[in-house]
Amino acid sequence: MQAIDFSNTFNYINQCMKVTFNFSLNLLTIILVISLVLWLIGIKIKSEKAIKIGIRMSVSTLLLNVLLIVIVLIIASFK
Repeated sequence: MQAIDFSNTFNYINQCMKVTFNFSLNLLTIILVISLVLWLIGIKIKSEKAIKIGIRMSVSTLLLNVLLIVIVLIIASFK
């Protein structure tokens, strides 16, 4: 019997994971910038609701960015 070579499959999965990580990190960074712009607009027009939404969005996306990086580092440490 011949052994099955899974190296191409693992390389493909590895590349997919890299692309997905980069895409999600870039998307969360864009959302972070949009929320900071919303916060600044809320300060300019003195809208308390816009300020709260901007702060809430920026903090949550910042936490998601950190969580995503931590998860990837934990997964990478097991390899």
